[in-house]
Amino acid sequence: MNKLINFLSLIIKIKFYFREPKKSNILVYDKKSCLFADALFKKNNYTTYDIRLESVNINILVRTILTKGIKKFFLEYKKLFFKIVNPKIVYTSIDNNPGFYKLKYLHKNAIYISDQNGIRDNFFLNYCIKHNKKHKHNKLKCDYTFVLGKNYKSKLNRVIKSKLLIGGNTLNNYYPNLNVKKINKSILFISSGLTEEYLKKDLEILKYLAHFSKNFSYKLAFLTRPGKNMKKIIEQKIPNYKFKIIESKNRKNSYTILNKYKTCVFHHSTLGYEALARGFRCVCFGHVLFSHHADKYMNKGPFWGPIKSINDFKKLFLKIENYSDKKWKKISKYYSNEILFFDPGNKKKNILIDRIIRNK
Repeated sequence: MNKLINFLSLIIKIKFYFREPKKSNILVYDKKSCLFADALFKKNNYTTYDIRLESVNINILVRTILTKGIKKFFLEYKKLFFKIVNPKIVYTSIDNNPGFYKLKYLHKNAIYISDQNGIRDNFFLNYCIKHNKKHKHNKLKCDYTFVLGKNYKSKLNRVIKSKLLIGGNTLNNYYPNLNVKKINKSILFISSGLTEEYLKKDLEILKYLAHFSKNFSYKLAFLTRPGKNMKKIIEQKIPNYKFKIIESKNRKNSYTILNKYKTCVFHHSTLGYEALARGFRCVCFGHVLFSHHADKYMNKGPFWGPIKSINDFKKLFLKIENYSDKKWKKISKYYSNEILFFDPGNKKKNILIDRIIRNK
């Protein structure tokens, strides 16, 4: 019954279009890529191909059925859609969708660009390895893949046939560092809270932070993930807490919040590494969580380490606080190049996109 309700709910939400999709130099693959696309392309200067049934083009649907029938309908529908739009660039920021890396076989006339939007574990990489072994003549590929940093580039280079370019996170590059006065002796803890396991670790660290900030007179704030109301959970786990709980409204809001605090603490968070790329002082307790870190880094490092007691936390935090500005700048630049590069204004990506559109 629930499946039927969910299906009907999905059908009701679908938008139907009767006109042909407009021809465009840019075709954005997946509506969830639009946030990143808006940072790279002029708004409304692209056509979107919805892959999650957000919309259906009736014109293309009818023509597909009349000319191709219903056999392989979705494939033929997509093929006709691409042919009509006739893009120079097909772009996605959902970089871990294997389907995108099969599109070159469907419509060869475009340049395909994938843009990594977050820190990745090995799930997608393992899928690529299995697919390429099974389909030796149809391996996953695209023309250009923008990755966050050197580490992931070396991993992805083994499984995707593509020119890999280090470009950092598009949104982090797009929103500049604001010239605002930071709160003196302030800590922003960035929640990783995607799963129950991560949330448990967040709360463990938060207890240490609450104790530390009280004893050393730091102003503490806890930044939750968008849409995650964690106030009740925190009230249960950390009674009589004295810190601020902030729920980010969107990505731009997250970067604005970052600018107000002197030190960021996180267990595992793309936003945390974005803060590192911006040169903010960072303390990380889950740096070796994923194997693309663990096979490269020791258990302890210049801004990371395990935490088993309040003393562990205090020792690492004060070490980072006591770095000179020159020393921290050197550390943050070195590791952000490896993990998540910073390119204010997306200069690298814009140069490539402009060159492709001009056919140079």
